[in-house]
Amino acid sequence: MTYMRILPFVLAFGLSSCSFFGESDDDRTLPHAADFDLVTINEFNQSVPLPGSYNVRGYVVSTRKCPDRALCILADGIVVYTFDDADPNDDELRKDGLFIATDVSEEFTIGDHYEFSVSADYERVPEAAWPITVIVGYDVLPL
Repeated sequence: MTYMRILPFVLAFGLSSCSFFGESDDDRTLPHAADFDLVTINEFNQSVPLPGSYNVRGYVVSTRKCPDRALCILADGIVVYTFDDADPNDDELRKDGLFIATDVSEEFTIGDHYEFSVSADYERVPEAAWPITVIVGYDVLPL
């Protein structure tokens, strides 16, 4: 019978430490999305003035994290696509996809929808698939 008195406190503590309605600010290392102009991924890849900072919306289709003590050619980061049914190996990613460099790719969930604040410090390189882009902040969007 004593456990019946303790149970409400255990449940209250357990529920307060969980996040059923999205991520907790304690779980993130990056700030929320900034108040930059919102552009499509296609516009960011093809036509907006660079260098510059913008907000883009998309679904995470893959994450990349270089293993410890490994020499990796590609930076850690995430691949974001306009739609939620993207194949990360598809050539269409050149148009509607974006690689965003970040040291905290583990903060992002494949298939979730986000608004990202991104910054490109260099002009477009014609031979490159995407502008060299780093994350400034983000917010999770409802699916």
